[in-house]
Amino acid sequence: MPGEDITTLTLDQCKGKQKLIRAKITGCCTRIRRVISNKQSRREAKKLLNEARAHLGETGPLNDRIIELLNEEDGVTPHDQFLRYSGAVDGLADEVTDYLASRADDLPSTNGDPPSHARVDAEQRQKEAQEAFEAAKKVLKEADETLAAVVREEEDVDDE
Repeated sequence: MPGEDITTLTLDQCKGKQKLIRAKITGCCTRIRRVISNKQSRREAKKLLNEARAHLGETGPLNDRIIELLNEEDGVTPHDQFLRYSGAVDGLADEVTDYLASRADDLPSTNGDPPSHARVDAEQRQKEAQEAFEAAKKVLKEADETLAAVVREEEDVDDE
């Protein structure tokens, strides 16, 4: 939408674009709530809030154009809807702020970007190898104990 001349759009085109943008805002809001309720990434919560705010900013010029084109016959004016979406995003901004404050003492989940798939795979192989090593050490210890018991038993038989 950036760079597009909104003044040439028809009422139906404006409403269609506005509907798509509102769906994006609703999607961001839903994902933010999920992040907060599942105590997921703080960085993701901030990113989604910024995305919702950007989409809200896109609806402003469309809203103005729709008001220009509309006859006042519609029951709900676009301005009312704009204020409702704006209020929803502002409310979520408060929730994100509270969420970030509640997790302020938590360690960062990652330093910078999330780990690559290669790193995750390598860490998983390392973990599995460590577990196999620990299991092998246990088997070796049991075998040593069995061997020691057999040697003692044979020595006891020889001493008789």
